Amino acid sequence: MSKTGPKNGSRTGGRRIASNTKYDAHHTVLSKTYGALADLRRELADSKARVAEREEILRQFSACADPQRAWFVPAEADAKRIPVDGAVVVTRTDDGGATFRAARTGLPQSHAYHLAYRHALDVAADRRTLAMASTTGGLWTSADAGESWHCVSRDLPPVAVVRFAGA
Repeated sequence: MSKTGPKNGSRTGGRRIASNTKYDAHHTVLSKTYGALADLRRELADSKARVAEREEILRQFSACADPQRAWFVPAEADAKRIPVDGAVVVTRTDDGGATFRAARTGLPQSHAYHLAYRHALDVAADRRTLAMASTTGGLWTSADAGESWHCVSRDLPPVAVVRFAGA
């Protein structure tokens, strides 16, 4: 009578299953033991990226005539470069980034896909006049430090940089 066994007469099939089970049990113990540490490590890695981002913001502040005041046009994320909730806003800080105030007046507030690069928002020497352009061809100006905006054009080619003359 012939014996029935694993394919090709190999006996390692049963051991593989046992070692997989052994591995799974080992992995489960490690995951339970070190899972919180792994999560913390991931958070710290994210924090390094956030710290680098904040360092870049601080470098931008230090180059300003008024390092406490700055304007930003936020987007969803680096991987998803569209305005938050489909509404264009310009945020301003007057205290070095501790708090931000959003200005929406005169900017598209629904189904807006305007993206403003960092160099596409400029502040004139008077620190009250601003110009901002988008990758979709929009151009806006503000005469009141970004509190309200006036649309100059929505028909330009994509704009990556805006500068006031003499700046």
